[in-house]
This record gives sequence, structure tokens and C-alpha cells, in this order.
Amino acid sequence: MTTVAVAFVMCFGCMGMFADKVFAEGEATPDLTVVNGTKTAEFFLEAATEQTPAQLYYIQSTKKGDKKVYLKNVNGKTYSAVNNFGNGGADQLVATAAGPLVKDVLAVAGLTTKKAKNKALRFETAAGESDSVTVMGSQLFSSRYYYPNQNRTDDLGKAATPAEKKGKKAVSPILDLTNSKGITPVFGQASPSDRNNPSFYNGIAKIVVLDATQCEPVAKLQAVEVDTAGKIVSSHDITGNVESGTLIGFDFTCNNKSKKANISHVYYSVGKANPTMDSDIYNWYYKKKDGTMYYHPIVTTKAGEMTIKAKVFCYGQKDSAVQTFKVIVGKNIKDCDITYDVETGKVVVDGVDESNYTVKYKFNKKKQTVKATIKAIPDKGVVFGSVTKTLSTKVQP
Repeated sequence: MTTVAVAFVMCFGCMGMFADKVFAEGEATPDLTVVNGTKTAEFFLEAATEQTPAQLYYIQSTKKGDKKVYLKNVNGKTYSAVNNFGNGGADQLVATAAGPLVKDVLAVAGLTTKKAKNKALRFETAAGESDSVTVMGSQLFSSRYYYPNQNRTDDLGKAATPAEKKGKKAVSPILDLTNSKGITPVFGQASPSDRNNPSFYNGIAKIVVLDATQCEPVAKLQAVEVDTAGKIVSSHDITGNVESGTLIGFDFTCNNKSKKANISHVYYSVGKANPTMDSDIYNWYYKKKDGTMYYHPIVTTKAGEMTIKAKVFCYGQKDSAVQTFKVIVGKNIKDCDITYDVETGKVVVDGVDESNYTVKYKFNKKKQTVKATIKAIPDKGVVFGSVTKTLSTKVQP
């Protein structure tokens, strides 16, 4: 096993729990350990003078002896540390963080961008709590931003809007050294609707590089009922056509082995486009303290065939495959019982007159028939499609 000794330098003026720590190189217990297979990198927090900016360096052994190798550090930058567990987004935070770039820390342990494909990171506290995040994909080496115009309304499940994305500022994932609770990963967001940040702990003591597994995809669609707060009160599998007004949800499983919470989010789209982190979110944690999951199901209003695509993003795993589902809302007018009411002179579909469709009539007085071309109004949510029927206009005895 290869071990690399590393030292953090931190200014006295920072409001951190480590500001008064002074370690002789190689003599202290590491404050942070990164384990990447057989290679281990040990990092130490070390006090510096007020004039010395916070910086990161590690001790590298050479033929001529040990030398300090300084890495690029980040100071005074604004990062998006979003707490989406807050009531209606009221507790979302925008923090100014300072510390080393995560990618630089990982590189010391031999994990570079090129080697990070299909890898995951497990963050552990000194108390043994842990949580995971994928390295490739959305969380670390992709583009991350701070969104000053992020919407902070109750409807946290809605897709990101162009207005929310306006004025975004690029940021890089760092390990914040200014948090009074200890080393804290601060990653920014891939999208205003990105719900990653609440997963991580304060007081990180260890990072372990793992092989990432893939999220289980959405298994099936369900018809759900939710209360006014967005909690599911009942659900059942969808096996046939659904009525307009049905709320459609997803049956899925997160197989992330996080000790903190099996947190995963289903992003979905209606139509041909595949879901991304800018899409609507089916589920999210609304309150961190009670651990309650809240839901944002699809509301069906228009009759016809719906194409629904869903993708699961789960912490510590690769994104799931996109699953495509077809749902029939309402009834095809070709399958309806269609008659002609002689008294009203109107076509009747499944016992209902022309409120849900339009009709063009062509009467044949000689044969006492009417050729009716019936076109459904999908927005009514009852029937869809069109059909032409020849119906009798004879008065029934």
C-alpha cells in the first residue's frame, strides 16, 4: 500500500474548528484520508499566519528528499450549498466556501479524470457515518454552477426554467475548510433542480474510491393519490387505460447502500425527449429532520397516448437506463358505443352527447341513415381519435 502524507494550510482568521491546530509533518493523525485501491493519501490541517492565504500542499518524496508540492486552492468564491430539505425552499443556503479542489485532492491519491469513469466516492465521518456520490456523471467532473435566480417556491419538483438558469456562475467542487463543523464537500449544482447537496455530511474524515454500480431503472408506472402536502396516501399499478385526472407515479428502488439514506430521484419527461437534470423531478426530500419523501406526479388532462420517459439518479451510483412507458388516457372513440338520438338529432357516444367531440353529418333520407364523422376533443380528457359511422335515423317502434 502506498501512502502519501499531505498537509492543509489554513489561516488563523478562518472560522474553522481547525484554526488552532499545528501539526509537525508526519507526526499527527491525519484529518482526512483518501483511499484509492492500494494507494492512500493522508492530509493534515496546519495553521498558518494571517498573511498566508489558505492553500493545500502535500509532501512528495524524491531522490533528493521530501518537498512540498502546492496545489491550486480556492478562496472566497461563492458556491451553491443548497439545502432542499427546507420548508418550501426557505432554508436553501448560498454559502461562501474556501478550500482545495476535490479533483486535486483525488489526484494525490491517483484518481484523475481519465481514471474516474465508473468510479464512486464514499464520504465518511469520524463517527462512522457515510454517504456516497458518483465521480463521473453529474456530481464531480461535469460542469457545476451557482444559480442566483433559483426558484425557492413550494413546488421543488418542477423542471428548471430559463429564468432560473439566467446569470449562473461556474463553480468547481471543493472541500470547504471554513465550516465550523469540519471538512465539508461543496459541489454546486448541475441544474437548478439538482438535489445532490443535501446528501453530504460535515466533518468528513475519509474518502474511499469505489467501483460504481448502476441504479435500478424505474420498474413500472403507478396511479397514485397524494395529499395537499405532496405525500402519497395510496397507489396501485397501472394495467390498462386511465381516466383523465389520474396522477401517474413511478415504482422504483434505490439500491444505494448509504447508511444515511437511500436517496434517489426520478427525473421524467413527457414526449420524445429523454429526461435530464433540467426535467421534472418525481420525488424529493422536503424536510430533512423528519425524513419524509414528497412527490410530484404527472397529472393527466388530455385524452390519448402519452409517452413517459424516466431516469433514476441515485447517489453513489451511475444513472439508470432510461425507461419508456406508453399510457392511454381516456378511451379511443372507435371503441365507444355510438348511436343516433332521433329526438335530439345528435350522435351519442357512450351515452354522452356532443360535449366531448365534434360531428359532421351527411343524411340519406331515402335509406333513413346518417353518415357521421366524429372527431374527439382530446382536451376534454374523455375520448380521443376519430371515426366515421353510418347510423340509422329510423324512429324505433
